[in-house]
Amino acid sequence: MRSLEKYLITPSKEHFDDKSVLTPIDLDTTSLSFWDIFLMTPDIDYRKNVPFFEIENDSNIKRIVPFIPTHVKLTELMTITMDSVITDKRYNLSDLDTVMQNTFGNQEVSAFYDYRESQHAVRVLIDIDTSSSGKELKKILLKTTDAFDKVKNTASDSLYLYIYFSALRSLY
Repeated sequence: MRSLEKYLITPSKEHFDDKSVLTPIDLDTTSLSFWDIFLMTPDIDYRKNVPFFEIENDSNIKRIVPFIPTHVKLTELMTITMDSVITDKRYNLSDLDTVMQNTFGNQEVSAFYDYRESQHAVRVLIDIDTSSSGKELKKILLKTTDAFDKVKNTASDSLYLYIYFSALRSLY
């Protein structure tokens, strides 16, 4: 199985400084819907005007560049909707911290490892209603990155978070 990490490009400081490559979107003030942002999101590589978000929580600024899961099986992703977390079954979104810790934080081999390509990659699919606002997306991203940070702090400092966007659930 090929490693997806070599195809996913982590943006450098120069990418963030070049506004023709990465376009900052302020999720608190944007009039763009999730669908508009989804349409701007690349599959695995950067082109012009790729969106990125800076979200601040507890004086930490997190830069997020999302992808579209064209080269990933949906079964390899933990899906997060407005009210649920979906791995092996559906959980309430309020249980995200526990589900992420149980899925990625345990050193023992879990069922999720059967279809995870890399033990260092945490792949999350954000699939919310296409009409959701930037503020709603920001809440989901903050909850997701906070849960990931807790796992990374307790389990392994070598974990990487990849965030993908999808609109499949709201289209059907």
